[in-house]
Amino acid sequence: MNKKQISIIAVIALLFLVGLYSLTPETRRVAVSVPYQEAIYETFYSGTLKDTGLSTRTWTISRATSYDKEYTGKDAWGSSEYTFKVCWGVQCTNYPEINAWNIQPKRELAGYETRYKTEYKYLTKTKLEWIFS
Repeated sequence: MNKKQISIIAVIALLFLVGLYSLTPETRRVAVSVPYQEAIYETFYSGTLKDTGLSTRTWTISRATSYDKEYTGKDAWGSSEYTFKVCWGVQCTNYPEINAWNIQPKRELAGYETRYKTEYKYLTKTKLEWIFS
């Protein structure tokens, strides 16, 4: 055998060993993003608003998302009066001359939101597969 043939055989043997090495399995710890549903709770307000002035008027409030009251003075009988601003999301309604109310908050399930968490698992691939993944 001459040097050229020996070199060719050596290169072939080396490529064979590299090929065998690249087919060796290897296990790695891999981070995976996993979706899950998380419950979303909101506070809703329900109750009644009353104007007990000359004639009694009553409004029933159900599942409002927020409310605010502002003092507006006293009525003819000396009772304090308020204007209530009650909102359902972005839609709001004003209720003037309110002097009696009973509004209760209640925390309720409003829906679900998809969130993601990182979990770790072990994957086994050949070294060649890891190179191209």
